[in-house]
Amino acid sequence: MHRNMQSTQQNFRRIILGGIIMNNCYYDERQLQIRGIVFRNAFIFMIVYTILNAFLIDFGHRWCTDVNAAFIGVMLAITFCSIQLIAKDAYISTKTGSCGLQMGIFSFCGIIGLLLFFINDFGKDKMIKDNMLSDSSRSLIIFICMLAISTVYWIKKYRDKKIENE
Repeated sequence: MHRNMQSTQQNFRRIILGGIIMNNCYYDERQLQIRGIVFRNAFIFMIVYTILNAFLIDFGHRWCTDVNAAFIGVMLAITFCSIQLIAKDAYISTKTGSCGLQMGIFSFCGIIGLLLFFINDFGKDKMIKDNMLSDSSRSLIIFICMLAISTVYWIKKYRDKKIENE
């Protein structure tokens, strides 16, 4: 039972981390403790975000549709969680393998997606319609979050190499 629950938690974490699935991940005790704290903080972040969104709606300020609000909350939590894990050296398992390749692909997709957004959607559909974020803003938020995660990863990797070489 405990092993099955641990497997379920690992699968949930992989989904939360933006779809970069690393097979055979192994984390040391320090990383596991940090990951637990960060996932708890991301959960608390989602609760606070949901409450703030509910207050905004109750006070008559609907800033986006319910679907977009939920989606934006999840993306912000993923970004919040990923950046904290990267900053605290708990994002990559001790068996690193091809994480650089995966983050390279993740970065490439974020850049291409952002470029395609500006080429295809920027002028055609307004970001704000009827004082609410439109559906096209959803893709913009995805790509900005992807670029934020990958930028923090590459900066962290660069700084770690620089410290290692000194």
